[in-house]
Amino acid sequence: MASPLQIDQAYIQIYNAYIYIKTNLVFEALYSIIGGIILTTFVFKLIGIIKEMISEGKGFNAKHFFELGKEYIFCIGIICILPVFIALIEQLFAYTAEHFTSGLVTNGVYNHDNIWLEPISNMLDELNNNSIVDIAVSGLDTLSKSFFAAVIGSFFGCAYNYIMFVFVCTRYMMLILLEVIAPIAIVCLYNGDTRNSFYTWLKNMFACYMLYPGFIIASVFSDQIVTNYVLNTSWSVVVMVIFSFILKLSLLNIVRTTINKWL
Repeated sequence: MASPLQIDQAYIQIYNAYIYIKTNLVFEALYSIIGGIILTTFVFKLIGIIKEMISEGKGFNAKHFFELGKEYIFCIGIICILPVFIALIEQLFAYTAEHFTSGLVTNGVYNHDNIWLEPISNMLDELNNNSIVDIAVSGLDTLSKSFFAAVIGSFFGCAYNYIMFVFVCTRYMMLILLEVIAPIAIVCLYNGDTRNSFYTWLKNMFACYMLYPGFIIASVFSDQIVTNYVLNTSWSVVVMVIFSFILKLSLLNIVRTTINKWL
C-alpha cells in the first residue's frame, strides 16, 4: 500500500502531466488562429460597410463603424489576454481553495494519512502467523478464505487511498478540454445567436475550479468518519474497508453532481 508521501507525489505528477499537455498543445497558436479569423471577418465586414455607404451615397457614418468595431475589438482583446487570464485565475482559485480548506487539513495542504495501512498490515500478519495452525486444524479451505479476504481488503484499502486521485485526474482532464475550446467560446461572444455557448463554457470553467475544494472537503469528511466511527466498530477489516471505499466514492460523486446541477 502507498505511503502518504507517495500519494502527495502522485498529485504533483498529475499537475506536471497537465502542464506537459498544456505546453505541447500550443494553446497560443489556437488563440492566434481564431484571432486571425475574427480579424479577417472584421476587415471584410468593414469593407462591406464602406461599399454600402458609397453605393447608397449616404456618406460617412461613424455609428456603423463603432457598432461593428466594438464587438470585434472586444473579442480580439479577450483572445489576446485569455491565456494569461486563465493562468492567473487558475492560481487564484488554487490559492483560495488552499485557504478555504486550511481549517480542515494540516498546514493548509491535504496530507492524506494512510488510514488502512495498520489494520490491513495487522490482518496480513495474523494470516501469516496463523496459516500453519489453520492448515492443521481447518484445512486449506479456511486458509484460502482468509487469504482471499486479505487480498480483497488490500485492494479496497489501496483503492480508498487513490479514489480522490482518480477524481482529480478527471478534473484536470475537464480543465484541459475547456482550455482547448476557449478560443471558440470567445468567438461565440460576438454573435448573439451563439452567445449562450460562451456562457455555458464560462459556467463549466467555474464548475471545474469549484471541484477542487469540493473534492478536498468530501475526502477529509470521509476520512473523519472512517477514523472516528468505522475503525471503532466490531466489523471485520474487509467489511470496514469496502464500506469506507463506497462512502468516499459516494461523497465525491455528490460533490460533482451537486456542482453540475447548481450551475
